[in-house]
Amino acid sequence: MEIDKSKHLISIILPAYNAQNTIKRTLSSIAMQENIDEIEVIIVDDRSKYPEKYDEIAKQFSHMMKIRVIHMDKNGGPGAARQVGFDHSNGEYIMWMDADDTLISADTIKTLKIVMDQKNMDCVYGKFLEENEDGSIYPHEVHMVWITMSPMSSNRHRLPGLLQVKPKASLLQRSLKRQA
Repeated sequence: MEIDKSKHLISIILPAYNAQNTIKRTLSSIAMQENIDEIEVIIVDDRSKYPEKYDEIAKQFSHMMKIRVIHMDKNGGPGAARQVGFDHSNGEYIMWMDADDTLISADTIKTLKIVMDQKNMDCVYGKFLEENEDGSIYPHEVHMVWITMSPMSSNRHRLPGLLQVKPKASLLQRSLKRQA
């Protein structure tokens, strides 16, 4: 799928470890986004048992979105996979999702980006639902929250305030990550 370069690209990074059974639902929720032409998806395989499955799944979605798979050389956990995805991303905006997350509406990412731009924020996140193993749904009562983050921190390994942001429901500007 061709991306319109005149729009600000949003990179969605999906760390994945043996998530072949859940990632299709995640990708389907991304594919239905109203601004899919602004989105690139990067699946980072963290040394799953069947890594070729991610290539097959990405191929199934390639006619709907810009998608690619990166295979890590060794298992590093979700944090390392998120970093590898970031290092290979092109977006001005970054969103991390887990391979079992689902965007609930077709305007989720568009809305986060609009709020971020209109409020001149560096990072936004919103309310999200969590499905438990028993199938029950738990709402995380975080209403739309905007965080203005300072560009530099005394601890250069962390972004100030980022610990409050839920990675699965947040969108941040690439420039923040580069400055940290």
